[in-house]
Amino acid sequence: MAFELSEELDTGIVAEYWRIERFEIGTEPGIEYPVAVVTFGLYVTQESRVAGKLPVRRKMARINFVDSQEVADERNAMVAPSNSETVWYVDRATFDFNGNIREQLYTILKQSQDWKTAIDVM
Repeated sequence: MAFELSEELDTGIVAEYWRIERFEIGTEPGIEYPVAVVTFGLYVTQESRVAGKLPVRRKMARINFVDSQEVADERNAMVAPSNSETVWYVDRATFDFNGNIREQLYTILKQSQDWKTAIDVM
């Protein structure tokens, strides 16, 4: 699973294939609920990733788990799109920490300002 979302780099190259390279879910001092930190790699195409090419850029995403959908909605309404890091909030009760984590992260991030126009790639 990945996202297709075109981005023109400073070099003029257009890259379009975003794939989660790694993620960590943990706690941070002073924060009551877990946080997911996701690293996306941007590849020129899906074929270039399959061929073993390195990503041309990386982008971080931070998913903050909160105690209700109402709190998540309020905080998400204040989040501005970002080229460097996606920040998003989600009700922790809706996340299955024992399920398919990677798939759930894609689904959650697809709701954010940064990824809402991305096309899902299987």
